[in-house]
Amino acid sequence: MEDKIKKAIKRSIESLDDIDDIFEDFFEDLPDLAKDTQKRSRQVLRKVKHRLDESLKDADALADEAQLQAHLGLMEAKDKMETSRPVIENFIEQAQDRSRQVMDEAQLQAHLGAMEAEDYWERDGKELARKFADSSDDMLQIASDTINDMQSLLAQWAQSLRDNKPS
Repeated sequence: MEDKIKKAIKRSIESLDDIDDIFEDFFEDLPDLAKDTQKRSRQVLRKVKHRLDESLKDADALADEAQLQAHLGLMEAKDKMETSRPVIENFIEQAQDRSRQVMDEAQLQAHLGAMEAEDYWERDGKELARKFADSSDDMLQIASDTINDMQSLLAQWAQSLRDNKPS
């Protein structure tokens, strides 16, 4: 069997593995309703992969037969993929609908949260801001008084040191 065909089959198997991983991730977050779709899709993918694996093994033993089997396997795989296409498209459409619904709900929650914050600010925020400003003014006055007291004390010490300086 030609190297091109072997490489194509191997790439097809890798692609099927990637698709299987994607399906697994996709179905993981969906409700149990989608489990039947997941099961059928994965069965189809496994059958296709199994056929391709068989074709690849036969290729080493019977080159001409393997080429024919690979071709037939690929055609069968294509047919099975086309058959499963509506199921996959339906699943993707349902997933998109669910994603839109989740996004809409998140946007609604964010909007409600913003409205609640605005209501809180209107109801209590202005009073809190006034209290904070008052306490801020008090803290500034205390800090200023403390600095002035410290400056006076330091000035007294300096004067005391000057007065007691040995001559």
